[in-house]
Amino acid sequence: MRNLILHTFKCNYTKVVGKQGHERRKTNVAFFHKFGNMPIMQAYSIFKTEYEERDTESARLHDKVNKFERYLISQNARCIQSNKSESRYYYYKCKKYRFSSHIYPTGSMTNELLGVVDLCADKCLIDEIEKELNIKL
Repeated sequence: MRNLILHTFKCNYTKVVGKQGHERRKTNVAFFHKFGNMPIMQAYSIFKTEYEERDTESARLHDKVNKFERYLISQNARCIQSNKSESRYYYYKCKKYRFSSHIYPTGSMTNELLGVVDLCADKCLIDEIEKELNIKL
């Protein structure tokens, strides 16, 4: 995991300069916009902390979405498997919940007026659903 974070940092915030055989890395414009005139090791530690926080939050939301799908199955919610993709649609309390491992190219299908919630594209909505249905996941 550490190597992925370092690789991402290098790709986003450094550039290679110098002649062939004598290359070195320098900070780029994106580095100065994000971190200012900060030393590169200090900037990397900040980047690593932010990256790990985002990763932890994403994993937490993913687990909650999976628990919610199991909850819908235990409540015998009507499930329809899509014919065109691997999406699963559950109907529960007049709402349609979409579960999948891919997001549509056009973005989220969440529509409050139609009662459709796309938990693949909008994982952050799981906290609102938890409060709305008064369940603990």
